[in-house]
Amino acid sequence: MRNALDKASEQVGVVELYKAVAAGGKRGAAAEFERIKKNFRNELGRNIRAGEDGKELKRRLIEAGLLPGKQSEKPLGDLFLKALQPKTPREAPDALYGAWPTDQLIKFRKGFDEGDQRFRSTRERIDKELARRANEPAEEPLLVSPPRQLDRSPGARTQTVLPPKRTAATEDVMDDISRILKGESPQVISMVGATTKATGNVIYAREDARDHDQTMLRNGISRELGDKSYRWEDSYGSGSTKLGAGAFGTVLREPNRGNAVKRGEVGALEADLIHRIGNVDLGPKLLAAQIDGDSPYNKKTKIGRIAMTVVPGSPIGSKEPDKEINGVKVADAYWIARADLHRMGIAHNDMHIDNVLIDRKGVARFVDMGLAQGSPKAALAEAMGAFMTPRGATATRGSEAEGGGDWQVIRWNGSGGRLLKSYEYRLKRGAAPGEIEAARKELEKRAPVLARIVDNKAAVQYAMKKDGFSLDDIATVIDHGIRSPMETYNQGVWARMSNEQAEQYISILYEGVV
Repeated sequence: MRNALDKASEQVGVVELYKAVAAGGKRGAAAEFERIKKNFRNELGRNIRAGEDGKELKRRLIEAGLLPGKQSEKPLGDLFLKALQPKTPREAPDALYGAWPTDQLIKFRKGFDEGDQRFRSTRERIDKELARRANEPAEEPLLVSPPRQLDRSPGARTQTVLPPKRTAATEDVMDDISRILKGESPQVISMVGATTKATGNVIYAREDARDHDQTMLRNGISRELGDKSYRWEDSYGSGSTKLGAGAFGTVLREPNRGNAVKRGEVGALEADLIHRIGNVDLGPKLLAAQIDGDSPYNKKTKIGRIAMTVVPGSPIGSKEPDKEINGVKVADAYWIARADLHRMGIAHNDMHIDNVLIDRKGVARFVDMGLAQGSPKAALAEAMGAFMTPRGATATRGSEAEGGGDWQVIRWNGSGGRLLKSYEYRLKRGAAPGEIEAARKELEKRAPVLARIVDNKAAVQYAMKKDGFSLDDIATVIDHGIRSPMETYNQGVWARMSNEQAEQYISILYEGVV
């Protein structure tokens, strides 16, 4: 086993780690490996890559006892964490969650059910990191947002651009951490984009943005959109703040205009989709873009930068599906926006609770189009992917297609996904009529728009059968995983379906949703 583990070196990947685990011959190791791998993949929001991702997975496997070795494996972002180390000895930040802003980490933590043992280790790691921060000296207060600007363009559905931020001192953040550690529910502490002043985290993001821009200028820019004289350097200058980070790169907010600038793996497709949804007030408005490739789906890493307005409102986060904002239930706002997006022939492919924002008028909009696809078939796959496959049907997938449908929507409470899953699960396994009726009534009461869409699903299936698609074909459409490559929509049932048919099925599914 030691030889197999030694082979998993600097560029360690999933396959090498699996071989090392299998070499140990431990009973149940393969299932435990898959559980840990799935949890980590869900946290990343993408596939696990060789290198730093692999090292973190290796550390988790050692921690779980599936691999021999010390538990002090080199963590992700080691150089960054070393730069943040204070002069006086303190407990080091968590390898994965140490770089997260506190408010985002709290909201992410609230998304896990306490009784779900699959994510026990994740919950414990987050709680430990929050406890570490609670013992740190207090930081500076959160910034107050710039003055609100209004969108007075013709046909604008709402006033847009800058969300009002709450002014909250770090003591409020620490109070929320204390509530979590005691098992209580924390309050929502900030609106989207709130962050601390120039901490090491923000300074690192600014330096990373500056390096990114220098690389872009050195390698050349293949395409520009929007304002070609845009002042990109403002977003990493003094006063800029960090809005978010992920596998794609970083997002910074400018100190004066308040716009958001995203840098990293972006391409013309993402810029085009941002432009399209911004024009109909479903997301940020595109201001400028510079890119060196067509799309991040080209398999080769493309780098670029996009400037856009900041979307108003706060993420769904831990909001209950039936919480009303200006008379609109949160889950209803989510599904109305989802219907609008899919009718445009766009699949978001990452529609989790922090990528859908709801403003004070009860209007939902999308952020982070990095994984989106512009295709009626992809939109249909995401739309139908919220449901369970028909009983007795078998789904078949083409090469490189992923399964599981839209696993993002059903895992969260605020979207109404858990209500949907509860109802459909009872229906599919043939539960007692009273149990099914109770789940249905709860769905109708707490997420009426979603209940309407569930009813429309039967009409979609009927239309597909009339067009010659079998029950197994319908199951394949439902099972087709979000983030599957575009090539997969030329295979199997998708090859026999036209874009026009996909648009028709989407229209039927969202009939009556306005």
